[in-house]
Amino acid sequence: MEKNKRKRISKYIQVFLTGLCFMILLAVLVFRRPRGLTMVFLDVGQGDGIYLETETGQHLFLDGGSSSKTKVGENTILPFLKSQGVNHMDYWLVSHPDQDHINGMAELLEEGYRIDHLILPGISFEDEAYQELEELAGFYQTEISYMNQKDTLTDGKLCLTCLHPNRNFWTDTANDYSMVLYLEYGYFHALFTGDIGEEQEELVVKAWEENRSDRKDCSETRLTVLKTAHHGSKYATSEKFLRVFRPQYAVISCGKENSYGHPAGEVLDRLQSCGCKIYETMEDGAVTFWTNGKDITLDVYNRFQ
Repeated sequence: MEKNKRKRISKYIQVFLTGLCFMILLAVLVFRRPRGLTMVFLDVGQGDGIYLETETGQHLFLDGGSSSKTKVGENTILPFLKSQGVNHMDYWLVSHPDQDHINGMAELLEEGYRIDHLILPGISFEDEAYQELEELAGFYQTEISYMNQKDTLTDGKLCLTCLHPNRNFWTDTANDYSMVLYLEYGYFHALFTGDIGEEQEELVVKAWEENRSDRKDCSETRLTVLKTAHHGSKYATSEKFLRVFRPQYAVISCGKENSYGHPAGEVLDRLQSCGCKIYETMEDGAVTFWTNGKDITLDVYNRFQ
């Protein structure tokens, strides 16, 4: 009798656990985040690394390197991608080939991580670092494409427009030819500025205004997110630039106690003066935006620590 009682209790427990698992699965399916655009500014230390997942499931990465974190690709970028179940990258876009923007990506290639397309700024000259990056991608059979001013990359209602450099732009400094990308996704707009300075910001403003004048939907639009140029250097993010774009949020990617003094106090003052909410990866950790093109949610990694 006691034995049969134990069997019945055991059966009840099995039924209960099965039902509990079903309810958890149902909750995940019902309450999971709806499709939209996810944008994550990773904490890569003194460098840049931005991940995008589109509503169609395409995976994009912008830059990906660090001058302060050892093996940032192996220790930071790859674990994050694995945690998201991203086993390959559809597009990897590089603003310019300084090590604090590319060494993590290079590590991933060397570890056998698949990158289908590498997109570089389309310039009429190639410095040594640029050529080495092309050779690395070619060795690992990654297709290389180039973006010039007005070129676009689209996926569903997502559009990335290159605002800089122009094909004829010339400089002897890699920072200056940083590829600047303007993202549009419904009412959500973001600007990725690489390491440009104030002179290039003027060219970006001109290109942006020309792009708007060429389109029918040229109503005034406040920028949602600004990737603050050059890790918060005082030589970028001018008052004039901020008056034009009027960002709601600014993300500064830099490392703790970096030798450059980033972010500069002058930049923080300028951002605050334009009513911008500022996030710094060195203080806030990874900063994540999600949007359906209208609504926005924002998560800061250190908020949960």
